[in-house]
Formats: sequence, C-alpha cells, structure tokens
Amino acid sequence: MKTYKVLGIDPGIANTGLCIVKASSTAYSVEAAELVKTPSKDETGKRLDTIHEAITLLLDQYALSAIAVERVFHNKNIKSSISTGKVIGLCELTAYNYELPVIELTPQQVKCASGLSTRANKKNPIRAASRIFRTEIESHHIADAALCALAGCLHTRSEIHR
Repeated sequence: MKTYKVLGIDPGIANTGLCIVKASSTAYSVEAAELVKTPSKDETGKRLDTIHEAITLLLDQYALSAIAVERVFHNKNIKSSISTGKVIGLCELTAYNYELPVIELTPQQVKCASGLSTRANKKNPIRAASRIFRTEIESHHIADAALCALAGCLHTRSEIHR
C-alpha cells in the first residue's frame, strides 16, 4: 500500500497552523507540526514572508504528495477574510513552485473527514485530532491543520484509486 504525506494548512495572518500527516494502509500519523505566529505590528509583507519561510522549510525536509489548505469561510470580518486570502494565495504559489497539487477544502469538509459535526466548537477539533493521531495537540490551529491534512490524504487516496 502506498503512503501519502500531505501538508495541512490552517491559514491565518496572525496564526498559521502547519501539520504534515503521513497516511499508510493501517494508520495516520503526525510527522511534523508547527504554529507560525506573526506580530500584528509587522507589515503584511513581512508576516507573509515569515509564513512562507516556515512552509518552505517543511517542503524542503519532507517528500509530500500534496498540500491541503482550508478555504476562507464566509466571515463578517472582511479585513480578516482578506488577510486569510493572502495567506491562501501564498500557499498556492509556494505549492506551484514545488510542483505540488493544492487541495482546497471547506471547513465542513475538514470537520467531516474526522467525523466532527459542522457545528463543532474550537475544542472539538483538538480532541478529535489528538484521538485520531494518538498525540497531544494543544492548539486549535494545529488541530485544524492536522485534520485538513487528514482530509487531504483521504482526497489523494480517492483520486489515485479512481
């Protein structure tokens, strides 16, 4: 059985969750996880560069099958949605430069891949990710990135078996 490694990204300008999940025929495991925090006092370009550096460090270290990114959910805070969109664009450009496919997922798809309700609160993904990957996950950004990577692994597996 082929193994897949997918980088899941929970995009945000202030906090970006990154998690590489390895999927085999018998289990899913976390290979790497990182929470990238950027200071609000920094210019947007510098914040995006910090996120870019963290992503490229992981891409240089691991042979990946794909990058899975959670899409922007409609948000009443337009400024937040725009800055999150900038991070998603950065992720797509980086994936393009590394010749990796990008799997864009809705928040509902990410939650459903782990069996969570689409109305789950911030603590539910932490518990679900900790249970699925049998490791302690404390940040909801890392948990969202891990579940995004899981959904990306499932998507990759289904695309190959078509």
